[in-house]
Amino acid sequence: MVSCREYYCYMLQIHGSNTSLILYGGRLLQQFVVDMYIKLETTRLDYYRRHQSEIRSELYQGMVDSVANGESRGSEVGQCVVLPASFIGGPRDMRRRYLDAIALVQKFGKPELFITMTWNPDWKEIRENLFEGQLAHDRPDLVSRVFRAKLLDLKDQILKKSIFGPVVAYVYVIEFQKRGLSYCHMIIILQSNYKINSPERFDSYVVAELPDKDVFPRLFGLVSRHMMHGPCDEIRAFQDARWVFAPESMWRIFEFDLNEISHAVINLPLHLPDKHMITFSNYQNLGNVLASECVSKTMLTEFFKTCSHIVEATKFLYSEFPEHFVWDRTTRTWKPRKQRQVIGRVNSTNPAEGERYYHRLLLLHVRGPKSYSDLLTVRGIFCFTFKEAAERKGLIESNKSNFECLNEAASFHMSIALHRLFATILVHCVILCFVVCNLN
Repeated sequence: MVSCREYYCYMLQIHGSNTSLILYGGRLLQQFVVDMYIKLETTRLDYYRRHQSEIRSELYQGMVDSVANGESRGSEVGQCVVLPASFIGGPRDMRRRYLDAIALVQKFGKPELFITMTWNPDWKEIRENLFEGQLAHDRPDLVSRVFRAKLLDLKDQILKKSIFGPVVAYVYVIEFQKRGLSYCHMIIILQSNYKINSPERFDSYVVAELPDKDVFPRLFGLVSRHMMHGPCDEIRAFQDARWVFAPESMWRIFEFDLNEISHAVINLPLHLPDKHMITFSNYQNLGNVLASECVSKTMLTEFFKTCSHIVEATKFLYSEFPEHFVWDRTTRTWKPRKQRQVIGRVNSTNPAEGERYYHRLLLLHVRGPKSYSDLLTVRGIFCFTFKEAAERKGLIESNKSNFECLNEAASFHMSIALHRLFATILVHCVILCFVVCNLN
């Protein structure tokens, strides 16, 4: 038994003398692979559409209130999920990957290299394998395979052979232009002693002038052909819509990687007591759901529990915890980690969220808390709110917390989001202003 994707992948392979006639189709081949990929994507979306009507998510506390009001059917409460982060290319998936990439920058510093790689229809590997009378755009299958092979070679040069120096972290993404051309954007972060921090180092990597035609004739020809072009008639014609072309369809049908990141980023949930997210089906009895032991276990609650049982765990902040412990989804517990190539990222908050914002502020500064009550206890005094605890710890005196919030947001927010956050702080937070007056 094979899936539709596997069947199409087999059909579009080159099988020596028994090569499929589909590969001779020219424009019909392009139309065929686009239609087949759209069918596969539509099937996946239909699966989510059918099943998400049965799966609901709700705040734990909200579900307790529902049971108290006599609502015992799962279909009566919850929020329908439109498109989960597991759907590659969806808005939640894109935002998650963006934040994961920013987590690398927060951990290892600003990147040194931003490399863009595009495919070239004149590559000899493409020309030598075209059938008689074919052009590169007639063979999206061949273009996708050759581009991926070139990309793997580029990765090998940068990551293993260290042509720019030892790489401490990287991330890349595969995208497709409106006319179907594949390209890769890659961000490289080098080790500290290989940082590009002088004009001489920059000049050794970047050249903003044409090579000497007599000294470097081949390099001059490559730069003239591939790096110089006229205005883009395509930008004006671009529309904000979903465009799928043959090379992208082939890339996705072959299931080549669309992105890669050097370090796994563990997204750490943030919630107030009894406010975490749970899932349940329409037909489950909510009383039975609440009675389940797994319902009350989250990464955060088990972080508290681990800190109360393992002395070594009390050394770490919540954001540092995944570097030393691994989350077991089956038992829903933290276990000591053997390999530490991961980064923890605590869900972001907004000052307008009140207690949740101050709860996160405490988790970012208090090492090894054993419970919510432990977070609320400062120098032996129990505080009734996270804001009060943060104040007693000196985390929000003056404008410190506001500055920290803006500094953190500046590392991953775009300008419009920063403007909105600044306005939110002005409206919802206490700002201490110092005015200097001329008394003369």
